[in-house]
Parts: sequence; structure tokens; C-alpha cells
Amino acid sequence: MTVLPARSTRPCGRAGLCSQGPSLWLAWLALACGCAPAATPRAVASSSTLVLSDDETRLFVTSPDDDAVVEISTADGSELSRLVVACGPDELAWAGALLVVTLSRASAVALVDPAAGSVASLTVPCGSTRSVVSIDERTFVSCLDDDRIVELDLGSRAVVGWRALDGGPAGLARFGGVLGVAVSRRGVLATLDMDGHALIDAPLVERADPSEVPVSGNG
Repeated sequence: MTVLPARSTRPCGRAGLCSQGPSLWLAWLALACGCAPAATPRAVASSSTLVLSDDETRLFVTSPDDDAVVEISTADGSELSRLVVACGPDELAWAGALLVVTLSRASAVALVDPAAGSVASLTVPCGSTRSVVSIDERTFVSCLDDDRIVELDLGSRAVVGWRALDGGPAGLARFGGVLGVAVSRRGVLATLDMDGHALIDAPLVERADPSEVPVSGNG
């Protein structure tokens, strides 16, 4: 495990948006219209560019233009904290008390501990990471350009293994014990039954029509 640099040297990508990247503007819009997302039920979860705390008092947002994850109060929209997360933070998801953040310009994910204010990195066998989701203490990451799904063990800070999935695995979601994968270049939704299976052996089904996917799942 390596610790990410304390300060990013990457210049801001857009004039006037140095402290408020596009994801942060999205968060402000959600707060302004009173449409901040509700807490995600345990049976269904996915990663996004913004997630709520369990008590719905704080919103965590990726800001890739200035390499940061920003904590915002849902009460008044004020910025509570800002952590430097180098290499283009993309999507994030809760895994216990940690935020796992995918990185568009690194062969790693960032592990953010909001309570401690710390950021660490975990190297993965991909050129970059796209989406992330946890299922019953198991964490999965998609690698769009490498056609891979990677499983991580956050307890030991290690890669458990990976599985090839052709076509550009992008968005991830879980339905109970099922891992849903949007395969971007082929326009299909793949589902992996993770209940009792290792990633490499999990039964795979591909559907062109997402409406065929059962959402009830296992708990």
C-alpha cells in the first residue's frame, strides 16, 4: 500500500472552476432543488460521482478537475472538508467506513477515510479504474480500457483476483448477491452471481434488455 501525495501538481482544467469541478456543481444543483439522492437501500447499491453519508447530513463529491474529494453539508451546502485525491478521482462508493474512489489516470483506487482525514492508494492490475461497488464486504472495480473486473480485499489491502469481460465494463451495481455490469462497447448488461462464488467462477449471464434483470436479488 502506498500513500497518495499530499498535494496535487496538476493544474486546474478549466478557468473559473478550480475549486468547483463539474461534479461539485452537480452536487450544488441537487441541493438547490432539494433533490439530493436518498440513502441507497442495502439490497441495491452502485457507485456514483457523489454519495451520501449514512445519516444523510453529508455529501461526498469527486472533483476531478482539481483532484479532490469534497465533503459538503446537506443542510446549507457549505464545504466541510476537502481531501486531495490525485490522478483524476472519478466514481466513489462506501465500503464500510471507507470511501473507495476510482482514478481515471492511475493503476489504482484511492481509499479515503473521512473520519481520519486520510487518503491511501491500492494498486490494481489495470491502466485506470472506472466504477466500484461493494457486495457483503467484497469490493469490485471495473477497468473499462482493460476489459476486466477486479476484486479487492480492503482488509488486507490486496487484490483478490480479476476476471476478463470483453466489451468495456463500465458501470457497476449490485442487486443482493448479484453484480451487474454495464458493458459499454457491446450495449449489454452482464450479471455475475456472486453468492457463494469466487469472481473467476461466478455464473455469467448477458442481457441486451436491462428490463430482464431481476432486482429483488438476495437480501
